[in-house]
Amino acid sequence: MSRTTTHSKYRQDKPLFPQRAWNAHLSDPDKVASETYGGNGDNTPARERYRRFAANAIRFLPPGQQEAVRLYYLEGIKMPEAAKILGVSRSTVSRRLAAARKTLRELARFCTDSGFLPP
Repeated sequence: MSRTTTHSKYRQDKPLFPQRAWNAHLSDPDKVASETYGGNGDNTPARERYRRFAANAIRFLPPGQQEAVRLYYLEGIKMPEAAKILGVSRSTVSRRLAAARKTLRELARFCTDSGFLPP
């Protein structure tokens, strides 16, 4: 396997957040709540906490990263199409998403360490 293929495969398998509870996409608060509190109870508080975190965390991103996250993660648009919509190259969208994931990971870690979000 070539280095590029290996790197691409690694990036696809890498979760958005490293913590177990954050392996779901930003748009799936039910899954995050279920993984955090178990699937049998009422997860409304966890869903709401996660929604607030995601909405507020995305606001901390620069505008270009916000748009890339919105298109790719929240609307499910593929990267080449997102690049066309944003009027930038695919690699620019990829870089914006990578930077956004890094920032969101750091914010999630901070919120988890401060007790706002469960580990």
